[in-house]
Amino acid sequence: MRHRPALTLLLLLCACAGAEDRRGEVCEALLPAFLAENERAEILRRTMSADDPGRVVIEFARHAPFLDGRGTLACTFAGDGRGGRLGLVAVEESDAGALSPVKLQLLRRELGHALGLDLNPPPSQEGQRLGAPGGARALPYLVQQLVNALILGAIYGLTAVGYTLVYGVIGVINFAYGEIYMLGAFAALGALAVLGIAGGSWLPLALIAALLTAVLVAGGHAWAAERLVFRKLARQPSRALIAAIALSIALQEYVRLAQGARSHWLAAIRLGDLTLLERAGFTAHITGVQGLIVALALAIALGLGLLIGRSGFGRQMRAVAQDARMSAMLGVDVNRIVAGTFALGGALAGVAGLIDAVYYGGVGFFMGYIVGFKALTAALLGGIGSVGGALLGGLIIGAIETFWAAYLDSSYRDVAVFGVLVLVLTLRPSGLVSVQEAPIERAPAPR
Repeated sequence: MRHRPALTLLLLLCACAGAEDRRGEVCEALLPAFLAENERAEILRRTMSADDPGRVVIEFARHAPFLDGRGTLACTFAGDGRGGRLGLVAVEESDAGALSPVKLQLLRRELGHALGLDLNPPPSQEGQRLGAPGGARALPYLVQQLVNALILGAIYGLTAVGYTLVYGVIGVINFAYGEIYMLGAFAALGALAVLGIAGGSWLPLALIAALLTAVLVAGGHAWAAERLVFRKLARQPSRALIAAIALSIALQEYVRLAQGARSHWLAAIRLGDLTLLERAGFTAHITGVQGLIVALALAIALGLGLLIGRSGFGRQMRAVAQDARMSAMLGVDVNRIVAGTFALGGALAGVAGLIDAVYYGGVGFFMGYIVGFKALTAALLGGIGSVGGALLGGLIIGAIETFWAAYLDSSYRDVAVFGVLVLVLTLRPSGLVSVQEAPIERAPAPR
């Protein structure tokens, strides 16, 4: 009986170690959810956070066709494993970021059922660790969300330019640009996969090849849509609008039948990162991929401005947008300009698809539906017919989505986006950047 206190202490230590090991087991079981189809992970180290005893950090190495790299997966638990309850309250991966409350709840249910554990936190701690950090971490968290908003805004802005260019020259909204964007993402993914299989592992060459493939495929489909659909309905705007919706559905089904209904994933591409701000253990950084995306978006925006403002094609395109009939009388080939405008808008949507595939990794046949609507929202918000307005609208929509998900309930971020659109169009129907002349009022040129 003299050794009972020592035996009790030993049992308590074993119980605590068992709980820690169980938490580590749960966190390791989450790792495959953050890997692409052709990617595997090797666990390097598993540690408990010194600042937070309930936080497990797993360091792992990624092995992918183009690039090997490292990452971390952090799981925060509110429970200690007693009674089979661990209480998973937060999951954060170095590339994907923190899981939203909705995804976290789905993960608790599925993984808990598979492992026979209760991963729901105690009622008193439900949502305790969700939301934006406060104190010294608030500023780097804000900086990180600004970087994330730039990437999302680039996707919406580039796709929105396609809508506004086409509307400017024919006065009809081409609803199929969301699907053109989706085709660009699939083309980029296919190019990277083919190069990976062929052994082309030099990353800069692979990205350039993916960019060219996305531009050619997306621009070619948009050009073909103008030649086969919109040119035949040039004098029938209402039918052209219906045809655009039908074309959107047809492209969706075309890709679903060709590639299947499931999503395809690309291994994460890593090019290092640059620390922007670090406080209280929270680091705001911009990765090499994010830097390339921002540089690409800026280069395209500047090049588009020069093309429209300084080139002969740009001047003819602006002339057709102002008065197509007079432009035709003065010798402008209206058909060629309209087809070129469609192809240009499609190429920009293809670049946006490439950005999505490389940055977010997931590509599916339905991905263009909601992105297309949000890009159209960006074009309307900025002022339909204005290229600068479309880019501005894309940045605004990206910022609303990012900050709403970061600071509020992410389940309602789409409500916030479309609510802002309703508010702006109610107070300023022409959008934030109004155009001088409404293209819908002009008469179509003889085609």
